Amino acid sequence: MRNLGRPQDSLALLDPESTTVGDGLDDAVVVFRALALADLGRHPEATASLVHALADHLPRYTASAHRYADALLAADGRGGSPGTH
Repeated sequence: MRNLGRPQDSLALLDPESTTVGDGLDDAVVVFRALALADLGRHPEATASLVHALADHLPRYTASAHRYADALLAADGRGGSPGTH
């Protein structure tokens, strides 16, 4: 959808999938959702969602990475986590 210039439609399809945890597609959903957010100019939210997803794969500094991602959202006025941790 986003490749067709319809990032909002892409989000509409991906948002319900972002609550389906453990289906093996969690990280893929985060990546393509972040790309759609970036296309919509929502860069802090896109970056924060990627950092949250990546943080869970880090051998160290996981909590710090989550806090930095939350800080991006707070600075953008969105506050809190997108529910990825």
